[in-house]
Amino acid sequence: MHYIISMLKITPCIIALVLCAGIHVSAAAEKNELFLARQKALDQLILKMKKSREKHLFKERIIRDFGNSAVENIIRYREECLTNVLYQLLHDKNRLIRMKALYSLRHTGSVNIAPLLPFLDSSDPLLQDICISTLTEMKDKDSLPFLKSRLDKESNSYIRNSLEYAVRSISQDMPFLFPDFPPGLSTNQVLQYQYYQSGSPIPGYQEKYSQISMLEPDCPQAIRFMPPILQYDRELVFEGTRRSYNVGDGTRHAGDDCGWSREGSSVFSIGDGIIRLVHHSPDWGFLIVIEHKLSATNYVCSIYGHLSGEIRVRPGHLVRMGEKIGTIGLSYSVENGGYGAHLHFAVSRGRWLKSGPDYSHELFLSEGDQVQKVKEYRLNEKGMELIFENGMKLELQRSGADLQQRLFWLKGYAFSRDLERTWLDPKEFLESYRDR
Repeated sequence: MHYIISMLKITPCIIALVLCAGIHVSAAAEKNELFLARQKALDQLILKMKKSREKHLFKERIIRDFGNSAVENIIRYREECLTNVLYQLLHDKNRLIRMKALYSLRHTGSVNIAPLLPFLDSSDPLLQDICISTLTEMKDKDSLPFLKSRLDKESNSYIRNSLEYAVRSISQDMPFLFPDFPPGLSTNQVLQYQYYQSGSPIPGYQEKYSQISMLEPDCPQAIRFMPPILQYDRELVFEGTRRSYNVGDGTRHAGDDCGWSREGSSVFSIGDGIIRLVHHSPDWGFLIVIEHKLSATNYVCSIYGHLSGEIRVRPGHLVRMGEKIGTIGLSYSVENGGYGAHLHFAVSRGRWLKSGPDYSHELFLSEGDQVQKVKEYRLNEKGMELIFENGMKLELQRSGADLQQRLFWLKGYAFSRDLERTWLDPKEFLESYRDR
């Protein structure tokens, strides 16, 4: 049974995620101004390029001025005239630039798959995965023989699962769960993703891109677990030990941020389970929650946040360990919640939906450092209306089932006193199941 959730009034979570300690606000502001200045300059270049008969001149200029330090700007566009720019960037010596060029080609249209196919046989699994993901979203059936051929000889379980997802998605023409989610906006006749900083208001936004599944059917028992992304313990953009779980004062980060700067990279279910939620909000971006059964009375939920809108799985869908469920969303975009591209991965004790009349312990949203709890709830013929302490309202719509004893919860940050009771260290959890 699925339920549609609509937010009547939005107060986004205003929690700044700082990647490296010691970064000053002024430096971040300067970087943001530089990013926006580059975006404006690139807008003008692309407009001229679209109208010019000598597109190669603009291609060389874009590659020279934006192909390295400003590749983050280039990948935000959906302009067909950029296809040849991206083809050339596929040969850049920087692996991260090659990955971003592969990612962006899914959006520009009129793409010849031939320049992409060598990446299917790359010795670098990250490049392989991005290539497979791009071919999947292009839905070009001419790529199916190549994907199937690669699948027949692939030994890496992540790449095999990514290939299986691609073959199934293309051959069965599997639609997105939310096909009407706005991918971008038109600015000066240049189609680009909206640049968005977490915590900023989105005019007219409604949290209508959300579906949940109730408790039936039950989960299969999960015996083993695996990391949610390729090269989970390694980062492309910085060295050293990654530590984000339990970081913070007062409120602590409840998950592990991983896969930095890897938009388009595949995200996989860490174990057998059932999808309970697919959701989008201004600060989470797209996220998925999967419930896993460890024993008859012991459950955990895994949470995958800041995903792209390229989601085909549905609530109630039984998933196996390693099955692809989505991809990491574009950096600083509405679809990923306004953060640098990464996966927020968390593990929580307990079942997805809990029973009991005290909803103040089941659902609350963060506003800055303040947690807003449910003040009262009202049942009606449509479902249930929740009223929070700050006056915010949330309406749950139902289709013939009783919501009186059930409600959902979700939080990216938790008070330190709650953290050990509810949230698990994702790395330690995966390590404890590594050899089972």
